[in-house]
Amino acid sequence: MNVIITSMPEKLPESVRGLIDEHTPLPANVAFFEERFTTGGALYKTAIGVALIGIGVLLALFGIYDLLHSAVGIGKLSTVDYWPLIAGVVCVFGGYLLVASLKARMKLASDQQGGLKTRYGIFLVDDLLVSRSWFDITVIPRPLFKGLVNHAIRYELEGAAKSFDLPKQIVGREAGEMDQAIGEWAKRGSGS
Repeated sequence: MNVIITSMPEKLPESVRGLIDEHTPLPANVAFFEERFTTGGALYKTAIGVALIGIGVLLALFGIYDLLHSAVGIGKLSTVDYWPLIAGVVCVFGGYLLVASLKARMKLASDQQGGLKTRYGIFLVDDLLVSRSWFDITVIPRPLFKGLVNHAIRYELEGAAKSFDLPKQIVGREAGEMDQAIGEWAKRGSGS
């Protein structure tokens, strides 16, 4: 099996799909470390989004001014003149995505505070490490797992070294417990 990275659960193997379904009980052999969502975290992400939108608007306005300035013959138009406009549009889009996620992030925080399980976090099952984050689901078979360094998972994807950070806050546990469990999971596969 190869590493799978997707935002669409239907592309996952059936066994993994069952892990992220809140209505399906987790099998006894699954260690699950649920990522904690907080109201403060949701508001922080929204503030970053608003700042990105502001920066993006300023960059876009500067880019438009620069293009218009060049178009009337005052300056020479080059490909560099497009960069502020492009960067501005990217910032506005990224900021919009963060701001638009506020309602869903607040619901997750509220659900967790109400005692509901959200199934976002790290799953350790048999020979798979599964990470469900806000953006995607990553499935890493044990042979492609390359270690845990500074609270980041290292793995191999199509011959290249890749990594992602683990959740910093875990519901009902300390992040160090998750790191230790991942280390033990990795050792089980190496025969140590």
